[in-house]
Amino acid sequence: VTEAMRGRVRTLSSRLEGLQRPRVLYILNSQPLITVGPGSFIHHLIEVAGGDNIATDAHAPYPRINMEDVLRKNPEYILFPVGRFEGIPQDEQDSWKRWTDLSAVRHGRLYQIPSDLLNRPGPRVIDGLELLARTFHPEIFSDRQDAR
Repeated sequence: VTEAMRGRVRTLSSRLEGLQRPRVLYILNSQPLITVGPGSFIHHLIEVAGGDNIATDAHAPYPRINMEDVLRKNPEYILFPVGRFEGIPQDEQDSWKRWTDLSAVRHGRLYQIPSDLLNRPGPRVIDGLELLARTFHPEIFSDRQDAR
């Protein structure tokens, strides 16, 4: 299983090589606003999937951030974990649409990500990684469901 996962990561990494890295905000909590930073595996997954986490300069794995920072860093993608037991409620997701100066809002790039794929480390995290890559870089995928 481990070797198969590593192979999928290698394949994905080779396809992402040299591509532009869009700015990404992953929202763990809305009130207060908490995201992922260096030291968290979700930050690492965003980077491996070809994104650039806007909280890359944070000093904690799960930092609080303020809207001024978000507006200044202007994410091109905003990701909301969703799931049966955890995630960002729809009304909180919808409230982001008022920030029309954000690139992600202007271009309709507010995405729901199944929390089971990213919020808990395990073998299915590779599916989450491929979902992130497909979200940021759909052009590297054919009609197949994964990067294998």
